[in-house]
Amino acid sequence: MKKSGCTILKLQTTRYQYLIIFLLSLLIIMGLTLCALAKPQFTEEELDYIAQSDVIKAASLDGSAPHHYTDSYGNARGIAIEVLKEISAISGLDIEYELHDSSSQITSNNPHLVFGVTEDFVSPTTTLTIPYLRSETILFVNSSVEPQELENKRYAHVRGKGLPDDIREENTIYFDSREESLTAVNKGNADFGYTNPYSIAFYTLQNNYRNLISIPHGREKRDYAIGVIQEDPILLSILNKTIASIDDKKMQNLILYMASNIEHKLSVQSIFDAYGSQIITITLLTLTILLVLVIKNNQINRNLKLQNRRYEMLSQISNEFLFEYSIVEDLLILSDKFKRIIGLENYSGKEVNKLHDALRKLDDKNNQMFMIKITTPSGVPKVFKVHYSRIEDRRGHAISLIGKLVDVSKDVKEKEELLTRAQLDGLTNLYNATTAQTLITKRILTKKPETTDVLMLIDCDKFKDINDTYGHLKGNQALENISASLRQTFRNTDIIGRMGGDEFSAYIHDIPSLEFILSKTEELRNSITLANPDFELTISVGIALIRNEKSFESAFHKADHALYSAKNSGVGKTVIYNEDEGTNPIRTNDSDPAVNLPQ
Repeated sequence: MKKSGCTILKLQTTRYQYLIIFLLSLLIIMGLTLCALAKPQFTEEELDYIAQSDVIKAASLDGSAPHHYTDSYGNARGIAIEVLKEISAISGLDIEYELHDSSSQITSNNPHLVFGVTEDFVSPTTTLTIPYLRSETILFVNSSVEPQELENKRYAHVRGKGLPDDIREENTIYFDSREESLTAVNKGNADFGYTNPYSIAFYTLQNNYRNLISIPHGREKRDYAIGVIQEDPILLSILNKTIASIDDKKMQNLILYMASNIEHKLSVQSIFDAYGSQIITITLLTLTILLVLVIKNNQINRNLKLQNRRYEMLSQISNEFLFEYSIVEDLLILSDKFKRIIGLENYSGKEVNKLHDALRKLDDKNNQMFMIKITTPSGVPKVFKVHYSRIEDRRGHAISLIGKLVDVSKDVKEKEELLTRAQLDGLTNLYNATTAQTLITKRILTKKPETTDVLMLIDCDKFKDINDTYGHLKGNQALENISASLRQTFRNTDIIGRMGGDEFSAYIHDIPSLEFILSKTEELRNSITLANPDFELTISVGIALIRNEKSFESAFHKADHALYSAKNSGVGKTVIYNEDEGTNPIRTNDSDPAVNLPQ
């Protein structure tokens, strides 16, 4: 049975040879009343019982070392455990043993046997085997108690065992195990108790009891046996024969081994007793080193503050804002000039903490610059370039950062505007051809297979006539009006661009149906007509349905093919590229503005 144990320091038993000699002498004086037969002679009935029996469950209370207890690894051990193993090996019975914390747990598990018990422990329905161990009773008292004056003293008693005749119930304190009762008396939570010499010797050495006095007592002898809970004469006979057959010398060696194989629990007191002088020396040395480090750290901080003050004075005449970040104290100090310029005198919210957090997370020694965006209390975003240097102690450990913040908001804004202008068409502010192609390619590559997208190419019909008749300014105005109609007709998430001249593109993602895109085409035509009342402006539209396309070029080729067919069919036509028409994929219908080819 596995149990969690406290940390135990196992010491060599050679330090306790006197204990072994004492136990050996005690056993010789008491004598072991076990018979020494070569091998038990089982009857045919008993042999059949052994052959047909299932697992026999045996149980007992934990914490009664060295008779039966759980070691630091959660294994059941003890004299009784070894006796059960011997019985199993000699007789052939399959015995499974467990240790429990209380008698009620033993009862609830319905075992066949209880082991390591004496006559006062078992119920009237339990039959005991012949004893495998006999010992006398030992009185143990707290060192502050006079052994001759035990009347009305607190008696430590293990639950499940009968009270001695001279002990009153009102003076009794109950414990679940022998170890708990010994520990209570050692701590003064109880005054005295009775046990066997093996247990008191075992636990005294294991737990380093210092307040226990043990005295041989002329009370009853204790016979340790195995109890058969339900009437089972055949099982009882097998157990008796097996116990009687165990050699006295083997039993004696087993008892001595288990009684002396002690795991010593590690405690503060035991450590201090063994290494007290070394601990004091190390503690004093550690405190001295810490004191020196604190003094050195204070000196460094004073020097850093002086340097920071010098830098701050220099910053007053420059366009830079100084800061200091103490890694040791996790403290960020900003210059007054920085706070004043961006309005942070009384502002210490999350925006300021952005810089603090960024400095706290720095771990790249080679990188000494990064960018950070801070929004002022008035809502104005500012971008700062942060330059910093590490200050290290003699061991190479970074203890602080000193640096400057340079306001590059204007430069960043100009770069962003240049980048935006580079992506947009100068006249219409739609995406230029290069940007449109890049965005459409990205969408095609990431499109889900089950969705249908559309690439639409739009070309103005007879746009040259408008330029020739009304002039290029009117023509440019018409192009701007078309771009406005495109924005108005399609979604913000769609990709709209000017491919060049009077040709535009619109990439519409995830269309619900072909009718949807055709209705959008007509909506676009109507919007363009309303936006250009001074002249008639019509458009031709080529549409490619994007289902399994892998590249922009393939999709553009199909849409361009459809646009070419629409232009050749007259003005104001819409043609959809048909995947299923083989060598002649384009169909037009002069009676309808759009040809509704496959969905």
